[in-house]
Amino acid sequence: MDYNNLNTNSRKQKHLNTEERFYIEKRFNLGDSIKAIASALHRSRTTIHTEIKRGTNQQQVDGELTQVYSASAGQQRYENTRQGSFKRFQFVSYEPFLTYCEEKFFKDGGAIDAAVDYALTNGIFHRDEMLCTKALYNYIHNAILKIKQIDLPLVLKCNTSLVQTLKHKKQLGRSIDERSDKINSRSVLCTPILLLGTWF
Repeated sequence: MDYNNLNTNSRKQKHLNTEERFYIEKRFNLGDSIKAIASALHRSRTTIHTEIKRGTNQQQVDGELTQVYSASAGQQRYENTRQGSFKRFQFVSYEPFLTYCEEKFFKDGGAIDAAVDYALTNGIFHRDEMLCTKALYNYIHNAILKIKQIDLPLVLKCNTSLVQTLKHKKQLGRSIDERSDKINSRSVLCTPILLLGTWF
C-alpha cells in the first residue's frame, strides 16, 4: 500500500517534551482535531491520541464534570512511567554490602553465593540491605565491582568449545569407485535371479 499523501516526518525514539504537551493542551481544549495537532507537531495521530488519553482528567467546568486534557498531568504521568520502565544500578544504597562481598571474596577465595549466604545466615546484613546473587553477577559482568569475570572460580573450569566426535559416523558400505573394471566394460554376464518364480 502506498501513502502518497503522507506529510508526517518520522520521529522515532523521541518522546514528547513539555512544550509539545502545552501546545497539545492549548489546541485540543480549543476543539482542534487530533489529526490537525499531529500534523502541526509532525507526530503520528496515535502518539497524540495516547498522550491526550494519558493526561485527561475530570474537571468541573461551569458546574459540570468535563474531560479536560492537562499538560502538567500528562508530564507527571509520563515521568512516573519512565521511573519504572528500566532498572537502575543502586550502587550507593548497597555500597556497604558490595564492599563486604568484595573483601569476603578476595580474602576467603570463595564464591559469590557463599558470601551472600554467610552474610544472611550470620545476620551481618538485613535482607533489605543485600542484593541477590544474580544481581551481583550482573554487577561483575558490567565491570561495576572490583571482582572481574576471570576471578570467578568456575569461569576457568568451563569449557565452552564444541567437540565433534566423528568416530561413530554412519558406515554406508563400499564406494562405487571400488568396483571392478570388468563391470565397467560390461563383459561379464550377470547371474540370473529368481524373483517371485520368474527368471530375469
